[in-house]
Amino acid sequence: MTGASSARGRSNDISCRVEIISLNSKGSEIKVIILPEIPGLETKTREFLRKYLKDGKFIVKINFPDTGLRFELNKKLLKTLNIEKNENLSFIIDPFKIPGLIKFIYPENEMFKLLKKVLKKAIESLENKRLKEGEEIKKAIEKEVYEIKKYLKDMDREGINEEVVRILSHLKSIKNALKNKKGPWGKVIDFYGQEILREANTITQKTDNLKIINSAIKIKEGADNIRELSRNLV
Repeated sequence: MTGASSARGRSNDISCRVEIISLNSKGSEIKVIILPEIPGLETKTREFLRKYLKDGKFIVKINFPDTGLRFELNKKLLKTLNIEKNENLSFIIDPFKIPGLIKFIYPENEMFKLLKKVLKKAIESLENKRLKEGEEIKKAIEKEVYEIKKYLKDMDREGINEEVVRILSHLKSIKNALKNKKGPWGKVIDFYGQEILREANTITQKTDNLKIINSAIKIKEGADNIRELSRNLV
């Protein structure tokens, strides 16, 4: 299911912001963007996210406005530059552009500890939104099932009884799938929607009764709607 959530947190001189975007997709895919780029942090973050984010494509944007970054001067290199210990350091060029002179030290352990807390908050918020959206989608599917049943009820079954019975059976299977709290829902419901569509097509081919044909067309529309809605369910 589609959705988005965000969260933020702070620990001492480190701050973190997270945004998670969920998209419909076959299988599972996680894209991680971390700013600034910190060696070693992306791999640990992916491993952490795989425990929680499944069934869909996820874009996870992570930003550390404050990183707690420290700098360390390369003392050996300083000696080669003939800079004495007590001498005031002054450079005629940007010292950050001198290769190997300054080492960037990120507190990766502290950053990852904070990041996990913020990610959990964002994931929890995303799941709540997805569950709410899922309930709305299920209600919409149930409404389509109800409408299809109405068209079947008013339909003269002479010559098409087998198709009507099969459609009713598929509708029952859809309702049972929706009652299953653990899923899967999307693929199962999409399958039965496709079967309803096939039976409705057969009905239009087996009769010349205009009223039945019109009802079958409405049933096909309902089946298409069910399939479209089911693709937003995992």
